[in-house]
Amino acid sequence: AKARKGEGEGGDAILKRLMQVSTEVGAAQAAASLFLLSAVGGGGEGLWAAPREGEDYDPKKRDPKDAGRGPAWEAATMRFHYHPSVRAFAESALEGNAIDYRGDPLKDFTLAPFLDRF
Repeated sequence: AKARKGEGEGGDAILKRLMQVSTEVGAAQAAASLFLLSAVGGGGEGLWAAPREGEDYDPKKRDPKDAGRGPAWEAATMRFHYHPSVRAFAESALEGNAIDYRGDPLKDFTLAPFLDRF
């Protein structure tokens, strides 16, 4: 099996923390985080897998071993994001597909490009 980048001691915790922060930021940062995680983890279940039964997750703990399996819960909440592209990215990632986007989400999903359309 091919190992993804960021896997191992604390790697999953870093990815999970990135997704936790992404649920609280604007559309550009949220889309960029989903895009980054898709590029790091690729498609498939590995990165976006939900915790296994009996696997505890305590978000208040700082130890990486308590991070759980993957950022599935955080990505699931992004399916209800106010920005349609963030919703589409989250859906694609949760279905196990790599996000195919050729632009720069940090530039493309800010307010100025949106207003330029009108």
